[in-house]
Amino acid sequence: MFLSYVAVSVLALVLDYSTLLGMVRLAHYDPSLSAAVSYMVGAMLHYGLSRRFVFAPGWLHGKRHGEFAAFMATSLVGTGITTLIIFINNHYALSGLFWAKTCSVLVSFICTYFLRKHFVFASPDTVATMPKPRHLSLVLGIFPTLALRGRQLPAWSVAGSLIGLAAVILCRHLGQPWNGTDGGDGALFSAIAHNYLQYGIFNIHFGQATNMAPVSQLTDLHYYQHHPPLLPLLIAASFAVFGEHEAAARLVPCAATLVSLIVFYRLSVRGFGKGLALLALFIFASYPGILFYGRKVGFEAVTLCLMLLAIASYIELLSKRTLAHALALGVFLLAALLSDWPAYFLSLAFAIHYAFYTPKHRWQWLVSSAFLLLPVLVFGWFEYQASLVVANSLTDLLHQGMAYAGLISPDSALAKTYVEAVLDFTPKQYFLRLSENMDKMFAYPILLCSLLGLWHIKKLAELPRFLIATTLFIGIANCVLFYRNVFFLELWIYYLAVPLSWLAALELQTLVGAGLASKALGHYSARRAWGFVVVLVLVGAAPRLMAFHNQQVRVLPEHTLELASFMPALAEQIKHRSYPDALIASNLNLPRPVLYYAQREIKGGVSSVAALPNQEHIPRYFLLYPNPSQQTTALHQQLLALGTPQAFTVQAHRFLWFNLDALATHKHSAR
Repeated sequence: MFLSYVAVSVLALVLDYSTLLGMVRLAHYDPSLSAAVSYMVGAMLHYGLSRRFVFAPGWLHGKRHGEFAAFMATSLVGTGITTLIIFINNHYALSGLFWAKTCSVLVSFICTYFLRKHFVFASPDTVATMPKPRHLSLVLGIFPTLALRGRQLPAWSVAGSLIGLAAVILCRHLGQPWNGTDGGDGALFSAIAHNYLQYGIFNIHFGQATNMAPVSQLTDLHYYQHHPPLLPLLIAASFAVFGEHEAAARLVPCAATLVSLIVFYRLSVRGFGKGLALLALFIFASYPGILFYGRKVGFEAVTLCLMLLAIASYIELLSKRTLAHALALGVFLLAALLSDWPAYFLSLAFAIHYAFYTPKHRWQWLVSSAFLLLPVLVFGWFEYQASLVVANSLTDLLHQGMAYAGLISPDSALAKTYVEAVLDFTPKQYFLRLSENMDKMFAYPILLCSLLGLWHIKKLAELPRFLIATTLFIGIANCVLFYRNVFFLELWIYYLAVPLSWLAALELQTLVGAGLASKALGHYSARRAWGFVVVLVLVGAAPRLMAFHNQQVRVLPEHTLELASFMPALAEQIKHRSYPDALIASNLNLPRPVLYYAQREIKGGVSSVAALPNQEHIPRYFLLYPNPSQQTTALHQQLLALGTPQAFTVQAHRFLWFNLDALATHKHSAR
């Protein structure tokens, strides 16, 4: 009973904590009030699950309203404990919201479990033997001592607990600044989403405007057109609901990853059975690549989610052949095609499978052709919309794809524009880098099990073989076609996570089963075997996941200290001291998040004042970082010759701010 109660509590806690984060971080409600509301929301889910899977029918069985009222009354105790602890924590500034919530969860868990076990779901026999209460306050009895035995923990409850734990990891520090390896894309697509809301989606023809600073005319916008627009559209929708900040942007990939976990488990159950499905889910939800890049504001998490939904709809369509499943398949496949290019390989896989591996019928080739036609129509629409804002969008997209595929010579003129074309490496270097990236994303212990699991494919039934073959085809085709990007970006192998999880689960299940069946290993128990598997997965995943989170995009030299809030603080100084349409330069190569937070266009890496354009009626500024470890540079001397700058510090780092026109010609006054 207790383990069942723990599993149900984890699911309720996920809903509780998600609601709390949404109210505090996204909607900016008071933490104490939000804690009370979120706790009651989780309690309602807890009641439904406890009644069905944890406690046997008690003395209030058949009196649904009374049982619900008694259960929620115990929740009020937990609500009071949670609210009190968080209020004290905020009042005295003892710790962050996460630790205050964790402490309150532990205390309220113990109290509510005792009340619900010995009060709400007490056995009828126990209540009947209690003396009749004399007062109304004791009408429900006080703490019966016995309760019936709980039900066995169901498989979906274990799966829910795994998904809940993954959700906690994914959503931790959801609102942290864009200072990690995911920060560049987070700032880019947040800026695109901001511009969608600022200038109107239809006014810019779905074009993905990347301008960080506001513009007065739409013709001044610059566009990113190398991917379809679904991701920034979803982020724009999140901004419209929750407001523009990091948590609202990360909410999109996090939600997509959680849906992927659910659909992956359902596909696993249908193809491989509940036992292997739980093992595969545990592996999939433990992959460092999934737990880190699954929250990155990028195409991968959203596209994988939509492709899994499309695969699930396709399987349902083959078995039931209903219009609803056909429409669902069309919607999910269309959305995936509007998200990222690997979905085009999925459409091709559907076409091949439907044409050659399904029962023959009169419309077979027509349906198969539709799978091939849909990507063409989506690509045509995307390029038509892109051409309305960027004249050479198709040519640029094709050249970028050729650079990724290694079809542009390093000596050609195009190589100067597309840096992937000049990337030079030997086969040995490529193999070593690919091995390193695979280890980062999936960890060698489980990766080796996945490779061994390939031998089990021929023994599988048709459905599991289709699932592995289709997802493996998508991942491998994406890596082979764009092989140059695989060399320096590990996230390009993200789509291999699904088939590798199934293959690893097949191999581990075979290994453990062989060990249990061996008479020579009489001391070998199932508990020890699966305990070893759990340790194997966690030991492989934990250090790699920590390494991902410890990577930081920096502004200053490596030996200096930059806290998480450094880039937003520096950007605030720039924004305060300049005009939106100003020309700003710096000797620092400022990363994209600084430009996003400052809402300014800044030219970095400038080594001479003469390199700045001189445009009338546009103020010019220079942000100088005088490196303390060096003597005064020539650039520093040039700027000081113009006049005395304004000095400011950010986290004890000193910067100099030059208003070039005010110092040189006095045409503009310094703000």
